[in-house]
Amino acid sequence: MTQRKALTKTKLAIGVGSVALAAAFVKLVPQQFWFKCPIHAVTGLYCPGCGGQRWFSALLQGDFNAAWHYNQLLSVSPILFGAYLLITKLKPGPKVELVTLSIFLTLTAAFMIWRNLPPQVAYLAQ
Repeated sequence: MTQRKALTKTKLAIGVGSVALAAAFVKLVPQQFWFKCPIHAVTGLYCPGCGGQRWFSALLQGDFNAAWHYNQLLSVSPILFGAYLLITKLKPGPKVELVTLSIFLTLTAAFMIWRNLPPQVAYLAQ
């Protein structure tokens, strides 16, 4: 086995293990003991990851509507990740990678601004 294949298998094992641990956490630990967002606790602002634990819990229960309600960015993240992989595969190179990541970071920042606008904050506070 080449070193590259071993590294890929290691990454896959870490990814699968992380998802399994997260699933066990949200299934076994009562919601009042879940981690609180430090950014929201300190600033009162919703960060791009706020609602992520509830999003993941809703996905595990098959409630995609609730998952969308908790965090829209996480809901579309598999599509964004697939687009990133496709773009960097079709046109490899550090410049393309930098531009693609810059676009995704800009989308993430725009999402954070959007979710902290008054109508969205009222929606999230429900």
